Amino acid sequence: MHHGGRSQWWRRPHAWILKRISDQTGVTLERLRRMTLASWASYREDETSERFSERVLTSRVPEWRVFHYAACHECFKSDSTPYVRLLWSVGWVAICPHHGTILTARCEHCRAKLRVSPFRQPACFSPLKCVQCDDELVFAAYQADPRVLSLQQAMLRGKRTASTELDKLGTLTWAEVAGLADALLRGFWKSTTDEERQRLYSQFREDFGFRWLEPPVRYAELTLLAWLTDGWPTSAGAKMGRELLRRWLARQDRTPDNVGHPIDLRQRQTHDAVELRVRERLSQLCRS
Repeated sequence: MHHGGRSQWWRRPHAWILKRISDQTGVTLERLRRMTLASWASYREDETSERFSERVLTSRVPEWRVFHYAACHECFKSDSTPYVRLLWSVGWVAICPHHGTILTARCEHCRAKLRVSPFRQPACFSPLKCVQCDDELVFAAYQADPRVLSLQQAMLRGKRTASTELDKLGTLTWAEVAGLADALLRGFWKSTTDEERQRLYSQFREDFGFRWLEPPVRYAELTLLAWLTDGWPTSAGAKMGRELLRRWLARQDRTPDNVGHPIDLRQRQTHDAVELRVRERLSQLCRS
């Protein structure tokens, strides 16, 4: 088993691992389970770092990814010993739900993405220091757009409970939410020409007042997704979102989606059934 920054075993650890940790530390099994994502819904590797970024959506997901996280300085202020929240490990979460601030995901000094140190490293890990350059992290408390925060909160409800309500889109399962995000954002990066994409991005920046020269990691993708869904289906962004969804559905008639690891034959039947339900629901949204 691989540990540390390159492994994601701790997200949904086997019961025997939790039992061993409990025996060694005295922490109850129930408390340990709450420190994992075992009870949260999962679909198409949606917890991957920067899950909805252009880089991830337009390339094959590798067998492992370095574990990156994003952090809220306001949360650290209330800690006697600063620690990384479970929520920050979900690769598309960009905003602190308690303070409404954009999470910090890069070191201001070396520009490296925040990550945990390997377990084999003798020095104690501190989320207040950059593992790459060892400098103290600099946090900027920028307030998030309320529309983006509202979308993230709805998505988190879906991930925690397997379904959620999205404004103007209705009730969707977590698989349908993640599938919709995939369709819209992959469509934005892969089914548009350079000229069309530049025009759309300019309109998006104008509509949402998006003035970042170097957008915060995670936040830019979540904001773009909010623009493509807010006011569905009549706003300028939602009209484009509907068109991108139409293109995705047309492409799906010819080629399957490629997000996530290959699955074995025993999982194929369940996988295909879920994909069919997601496609049917997205087809309904496209017609709405």
